[in-house]
Amino acid sequence: IDLHFIMCDNSSVGDAVGLRETLEKYGFLYKKLDNIGYFPAFFEGVEELKRLGKCAWDYVIVSNIDLQLDVNFFSSLSNLTENEDVGVIAPSILSKQTGEDINPKIFKRPSAFKLKSLMYGFQNIYFYKSYVALSVKKAEARGKRKELHYSTGQPMYAAHGSVMIFTKSYFDKGATIFYPRFLFGEEVFVAEEARRKGLKTVYRPELVIYDNEHGSTSKINDGFISMEHVKSYKFLINNYFS
Repeated sequence: IDLHFIMCDNSSVGDAVGLRETLEKYGFLYKKLDNIGYFPAFFEGVEELKRLGKCAWDYVIVSNIDLQLDVNFFSSLSNLTENEDVGVIAPSILSKQTGEDINPKIFKRPSAFKLKSLMYGFQNIYFYKSYVALSVKKAEARGKRKELHYSTGQPMYAAHGSVMIFTKSYFDKGATIFYPRFLFGEEVFVAEEARRKGLKTVYRPELVIYDNEHGSTSKINDGFISMEHVKSYKFLINNYFS
């Protein structure tokens, strides 16, 4: 494979010289940014690759920092053959916290009512904390149900946002990755962009990734996280569900 790798540094510290030098040893790129958010940094990274003429890709992968690829990940990816109507690939993301595969993420398109309910609910910090605690409990329960397996090629509405694989068709059909929100809601945003262009999201369990979960957000204030959810829900409702 011909791999182009760019790390977009959203940290609050200055230019990480040691990290830059390490990446450059492997021909990789480092880009220091202000803390602009997850997908905004992804967008800037892709634009940087375009400026450098490194854009003849078959797949584009976005990932946060608390993930580890299985040793066979890229060989499995290189053996994939996707139809042109597939825009997004959801890999198997194995949670070290709960033991579950957190893909497939969302099977059915959420209603505007559900998104609006969450938008209003997340304005209350106690609702946010309760919602998160319940989500963890449900994930742990799913992780214990080892019989819960899905076949390769399983279609879904949305892939988990911690790592997403975009096909060439996603870009060729005009779907965008420009999501001007700091964090959260990436799954629905990408699903809606693919849906508008008639593209599918499919599950590929042969692409294995290990997730330490929330390593980059666990140190952020709960109130800030809750309100970022609110802003993201508002954006999604106004742009895709109104």
